Amino acid sequence: DGIEMALFEETPGGPSRQFFSRMLDPRDQVKDRGIQQVECTADFSADTMVQIAVLPGPSGSIARDWALLGRIEIK
Repeated sequence: DGIEMALFEETPGGPSRQFFSRMLDPRDQVKDRGIQQVECTADFSADTMVQIAVLPGPSGSIARDWALLGRIEIK
């Protein structure tokens, strides 16, 4: 059932906040096959940590799920 790519913002003493999510299901969605590029914009304070997560798809199963992350650029 694919994977979910997600980005979280973590600030000291504050809760984690998800600010981006995208489901990829290459088995059933042709557009999700091959190299995918993710681009998003967000403003953070200097003490913010960004977490990049590869999560299971809608069924919660990680069976045969995999992802390869390439160049990551944060400006």
